Amino acid sequence: MTLIQVLWQFPEVWWIKVNMDGATCGSPSLIACGGIFRGSLGEYIYGFSTFLGIHTSVYVEIIGVIIAAIEHSCIISFHLLHLTFLGK
Repeated sequence: MTLIQVLWQFPEVWWIKVNMDGATCGSPSLIACGGIFRGSLGEYIYGFSTFLGIHTSVYVEIIGVIIAAIEHSCIISFHLLHLTFLGK
C-alpha cells in the first residue's frame, strides 16, 4: 500500500472549490460519487453523494463532474467554481 499526502488548498476569493471522488469495485461494477463544496475561507457550503448504478470507473468521474458543476452549483447559486477530483 502506498500513502499519498494530499494538501487541500484554499480557492481564490469569491470562488467555491469542489473536491470530489468516485468509488467503484471494478469496471464495470456498482459505482457512487460524492463531493464537498468549500468557500475561500475553507468553510463548508454543501456536500453530496449519490449512487449511480452499474457503470465503468470512467463514467463515475465524468458524471461526478457533471453533478457538481451543473446540478449542485445551480442549487446553491454561484458561478465561480473550481473542480478538483482524485483519479488515477
